Amino acid sequence: MLAYICSHGEATLYKGDRVALLGSAAILTQRTPEVTLAWMLTQFRHVADTALYNAAIPAHRIKGVGLFQRQVAGWLSEKDFRQYAKDVSPQLQELCAQLEAGLSIDRRAKPRANRTECGVGIFVYQDSGSIG
Repeated sequence: MLAYICSHGEATLYKGDRVALLGSAAILTQRTPEVTLAWMLTQFRHVADTALYNAAIPAHRIKGVGLFQRQVAGWLSEKDFRQYAKDVSPQLQELCAQLEAGLSIDRRAKPRANRTECGVGIFVYQDSGSIG
């Protein structure tokens, strides 16, 4: 498993038995249907959990209790989109680095029962126009 993570998960071994996550603007995995499906389901579950959490908050509640959820969109030509995606990547990578700095990546730092996985998902998309 460790060899797989290091070869596909943008991680590296250091100090003998320690693993450092290197981070990347894209998730690059082996192109098997099983790995792709597992990754997609995790992404969908995180977005759905946030949407359902926010939907369960009564309309009369005080603002600021929901989880941040926002999507921005516009219209670009194929050429302009490719340039936009290239230009925005360094900004998004820097934002991710700043956000990640506030998250503990060491599961063993405190008893696991006191903590849950949490994070922020950011992505660039181009709507293909088809649902399937």
